[in-house]
Amino acid sequence: MKLILKQAVTHLGQPGDLVEVANGYGRNYLLPKNLAVPATKANIATVEQQMGKLRAAAAEQRAAAEAVAERLSVVVLTMSRKVIEGEESSLYGSVSVVDIGDALDERGFDVDRGHIHLEQPIKEVGEHTVPIALSHGVIGTVKVNVVAEEEGS
Repeated sequence: MKLILKQAVTHLGQPGDLVEVANGYGRNYLLPKNLAVPATKANIATVEQQMGKLRAAAAEQRAAAEAVAERLSVVVLTMSRKVIEGEESSLYGSVSVVDIGDALDERGFDVDRGHIHLEQPIKEVGEHTVPIALSHGVIGTVKVNVVAEEEGS
């Protein structure tokens, strides 16, 4: 049975894909759950028209994400933290995703904290590059400069 997917289906395809599946799978699962439509000439033409619109919208969104990534690339977030006595580069605490997200919010960037890719919290003084996943596969980076907090602050 040939079907056109309306939604992404794991291990099968993405919206707009023309797939061939077993009759029972298509008739008993994909069609009743409105995940696909039969691959008729009319449906194929309709899906191609919709996919053209979706591709144009996706291209606009990708361009917007690339613009945000470019703006992020020049941002340097400076954060001061207490350091362990005797060790000039180790922090008492750390700089986490939440700290970076809050600093970006203050600068006007609306970034989901789940998209900030920090493998482990930053625990050392210095400059660190942190990747941020934006939409449509665009990855931006931001520099985080961690400095020792001045005594008496």
